[in-house]
Amino acid sequence: MFCEKYTLKILVTADYFYPSIRASGPIRSLVNFVQKFSPIHELFVLTRDRDPNASEAYPDIVAKQWNEVLGIQARYVSPSENLGQVIRETIRSVGPDTIYMNSLMSPLTRSVLRFACRQGTATPDLLLAVRGELSPGALAIKPIRKRIFLQSGKVLGLFKGVRFQASSADEVRFIEHWFPDNKIHTAMDIPSEVIGQPKTRPSGDCRFVFNSRIAPIKNLEIAISAFESLNASHRGFEGILEIHGSPTDQEYLVKILRLLGRCGSHGRHCGPYRHDQIWDILGDASFSILPSRGENFAHAIYESAAAGVPFLISDRTPWTAAAHNGCGWVIDPDDLDGWKNAIINAINMSHDDYLRASEKCIEAAREMQSRAHHQHEALFLS
Repeated sequence: MFCEKYTLKILVTADYFYPSIRASGPIRSLVNFVQKFSPIHELFVLTRDRDPNASEAYPDIVAKQWNEVLGIQARYVSPSENLGQVIRETIRSVGPDTIYMNSLMSPLTRSVLRFACRQGTATPDLLLAVRGELSPGALAIKPIRKRIFLQSGKVLGLFKGVRFQASSADEVRFIEHWFPDNKIHTAMDIPSEVIGQPKTRPSGDCRFVFNSRIAPIKNLEIAISAFESLNASHRGFEGILEIHGSPTDQEYLVKILRLLGRCGSHGRHCGPYRHDQIWDILGDASFSILPSRGENFAHAIYESAAAGVPFLISDRTPWTAAAHNGCGWVIDPDDLDGWKNAIINAINMSHDDYLRASEKCIEAAREMQSRAHHQHEALFLS
């Protein structure tokens, strides 16, 4: 734990923050960070005043001024404001020791980097959490725009002196590829404090829950294809795929719903959920499923483990070791037969094997939580 003399004033920037319900894992990580460290440090948050693709601002939030939320001060920026001016005024009024930027590609991050570049050596310590955006899977989405920003930013010196936060060993390598001369610190996302107890296998239909953003990188298509194929080829197929989460855009959601319709009664779209509802969702689940093409931390998998729910995941997450240790199955994101086999094996899992897997999940969640707290305690003292 920090000594009093190490108390810092930290300005956190993020596109989305509480009370967002559509931005998924990064929001949960930030909320957990604030709740963990606000008793130790003086925290301020600068964020947008509305959810992704939302036309209305959050209710009960006043834009253009500081709001007290979760025991800290948060400034919500409206679309009508000049972002560069807001950044300048906020940094000068707060006078932070550290600016903790969340998301490499965020307009807020770009504005902070431009401000710092103009100010030179007089700027605060700059810490940037990449949040998985340099993984091959993430860079494959709108690649030209992202690579232009990375390359031009390096030429202009925007990243000079910036410290990077990586959430895994894989992410360290991704950051080193682009920024070999910058300091990199490993600190995984801070997960929820909620950890349940090992559970017995739920009775009734075998429910496979997807609980994450409905976005191309999550690779939902392969899971839906697996359920469609199994429903057509296996008489009495008992599996049901439930999709919980917010879409990144309506066009992609329409595509997913069209594919899901082919599964008949074996596919359900349940829509967005508040974070406090996830424990009820997982409480009734048999398994969780995440065929993602790239994950930074994967709060969806942590929550599944913390609820004692075994999981089926791709080999592009930090949770492969836990899965191999008895928590579930690891499958190549493009291996349709592999997903089908894992789903059938899960359905056929005995009650004793399920309880052992649930116990392993709880163990893995506790270990991840402890490691994340220790890593963050060191992050701001580096």
